[in-house]
Amino acid sequence: MLRISSTAEAGSRVTVKAEGSLLGDWVPPLHAECVRHLDAARLVELDLADVRFVDRDGAAMVRGLMARGVNVTGASALVNALLGPSGTS
Repeated sequence: MLRISSTAEAGSRVTVKAEGSLLGDWVPPLHAECVRHLDAARLVELDLADVRFVDRDGAAMVRGLMARGVNVTGASALVNALLGPSGTS
C-alpha cells in the first residue's frame, strides 16, 4: 500500500509525499500525481522519507521523474540503493 499526498508551497513549488511501499499497482498513481504537477509547470519535490521499499518498476519511474527535473528527497539508504547508481544524491 502507498499513501500519496501533495502540499503546495510558496510560488510554483509542490511537495509530493509517498508513504509505504512503491511497487506494483501503486507506481502509476504516484507517477500521475507528479506528472500532473509537472504539466502545470510546477517544481516538484518527491519526498520518499517514509517509503520502505521500491520495486524495479517503481525505481524506473522515479529515475524517469528525476530526468524530468523532479527533486527526490528523504530516501533511506535502502531506497537509494534500489533506485540505482544515480540515487537521490
